[in-house]
Amino acid sequence: VEVYGNTATSNGGGICAIDGSFIDQTDVVVSDNHSESSFGGGFFIEESTVEQEDVIVLANSAYQDGGGMYVSEGTMTMLGVEVSGNTSITSQGGGLYFYGSTIVQSQGSVDNNLAKTAGGGIYLGLYSVMDQKGVEIYQNIADEWKGGGMFVSSAADLIMQQGKVYENISNSQDGGGIY
Repeated sequence: VEVYGNTATSNGGGICAIDGSFIDQTDVVVSDNHSESSFGGGFFIEESTVEQEDVIVLANSAYQDGGGMYVSEGTMTMLGVEVSGNTSITSQGGGLYFYGSTIVQSQGSVDNNLAKTAGGGIYLGLYSVMDQKGVEIYQNIADEWKGGGMFVSSAADLIMQQGKVYENISNSQDGGGIY
C-alpha cells in the first residue's frame, strides 16, 4: 500500500487517526504528504493505537510538529520502520513527534530528518515512554535548538538497547546526538 502526494490544510497530510482508532500496517509506504498549517505531515495520531511493521515514512513535511509522524496520547508499536527525509518546517520532531504516548520501536531507522527547533530525528515530549531496541538514529538535524538525533523531555522516559546514534547535528545548542 502506498499513501503519497496528499495535502491537508490542517493535521495529517497522509493519514489522520483520532478518538480511539486502531491502525495495523504492514509493508506500507507513506511519502511526500504535507500538513500545510499544523501537525503530522505523514501521520497525525491522537488518542489511538497504531501497529506498524516494515513501514517507510519518507519525505513528508508539517508546518509545525511531526514532519513524518505526530502522535499525541497514543500507543505505537513500530517494527522495522524507516523514518527518513521528513521535515518540521517551523517546530519540533522532524521525523517523529510524541506527546503523552507509549512507544515500542524495534529494528528500524530514523535518518536524514530536519526540525527547525528541537529533535531533528525524534522529539520525545512530556509524559511519553519509549522503549527502543536495535534502532539506528543518524544524520538528523535540529536547526535552531537542541537534540539533533533526539530530544527527550524532562518528563519523558527513554530505554535504549543495542541501537546506534551517530552523525546527528544540533546547529545552535546542545545534544548533537541526544539531548
